[in-house]
Amino acid sequence: MPKGGRASNVLRLPKLDNAMLLKNEKDIGGYQFAHVVPFTTQLIQGAGQAVNNGRIFRTTIESEGALSLSFTFSPFYFPEGSELYIVSETQTLGAFGAHNNWDAGIMTVFPIKGEWATIEYYEPENVKERARLQLSHVAHGYKPLDFGDSGSCNNNVECDSGEWANQIRSVGMLTSSFGSRFCSGALVNNAAGDGRQLFLTANHCGPAAGDLVVLNYQSPTCTPNQDGSTDHTVGQMTPLTTNYYSDFALVELGETIPSSWNVFLSGISGENVAPTKMVGIHHPSGDIKKITYANKAGLPDKWTAAEPGNWHWRITSWDDGTTEPGSSGSPLFDQNNRVVGQLHGGVASCSNNGYDSYGATWASWSNGLGEHIDPNGSGNLLINGTDLNALRKF
Repeated sequence: MPKGGRASNVLRLPKLDNAMLLKNEKDIGGYQFAHVVPFTTQLIQGAGQAVNNGRIFRTTIESEGALSLSFTFSPFYFPEGSELYIVSETQTLGAFGAHNNWDAGIMTVFPIKGEWATIEYYEPENVKERARLQLSHVAHGYKPLDFGDSGSCNNNVECDSGEWANQIRSVGMLTSSFGSRFCSGALVNNAAGDGRQLFLTANHCGPAAGDLVVLNYQSPTCTPNQDGSTDHTVGQMTPLTTNYYSDFALVELGETIPSSWNVFLSGISGENVAPTKMVGIHHPSGDIKKITYANKAGLPDKWTAAEPGNWHWRITSWDDGTTEPGSSGSPLFDQNNRVVGQLHGGVASCSNNGYDSYGATWASWSNGLGEHIDPNGSGNLLINGTDLNALRKF
């Protein structure tokens, strides 16, 4: 286990003004909460400190006034038996190790609360090769990450009657752009039934190799509102295909999702048939998972004048719940429990029962999505959902 506390070696970021960062915040989609600072530092230097059966290297990173810190390592490589922890005054993340290695050589860790955190690397004495551990970016949080940030009209997923229990297990929170903002998305099944970990989100969320998906982040109860765990975090993201007009992005998660997480791969539709009722499941403002209902038909929606057709479904208003920044990329389900779109944008909020617009999966199908959802060209446009564990060979 890590030693904890501040290290004697402290590296400080240039001072940032949270109020000015908030004032100058740009609308880049999702829930923006941090400012990314390039901060190239080699973290394994010198002889380290001798401990039982090995040695430890400790560096504290501090950014005055930060509400949270997130770290991106590139390049990185962990030899077998080594361990990395991120430790703040109130939290510990890790252990990270050889199981996190992958060809892209980039790793982002979930934000940790506070204005300082200590990066602790343990190297066993019998190690046959040295680790590579270079810090490339630090995300200085200027907005809170406390749960409960979303509007009070949102519904915890545990409040659902059970009709959407499987689909709830497919929805995750995307931590993107070097840990600087949150979006939403969903794991989806494919016609081959091969258990690929495909995650559908919005193109404007900009999913990239070092990003993370947090699964099962939700309240264990309907009421009272309770925080959930962010421990179910998976990475090694490979972008597969995108389309600007229907605003979709499909990525594959290379890090194996543990069977104990009990996740679901949602069904998905490539048919251009208006849904008769719609449900959204999402992480508004990076909060615990919520569910939103529209008991009405979807309308074809042309997002911009430059767009080549009606490539969206529009919800004119929600009957119960809403969406917010952070809900971007979240799935829209039809009455058959299949994904028919992902959230592009809109004006809905707890204070404005206005419209939302979702990029339609039928439009995305012939623009890159279909070749991954139907990799063998079966022509099947209606893919049912399934438990990920059911597709695995143990």
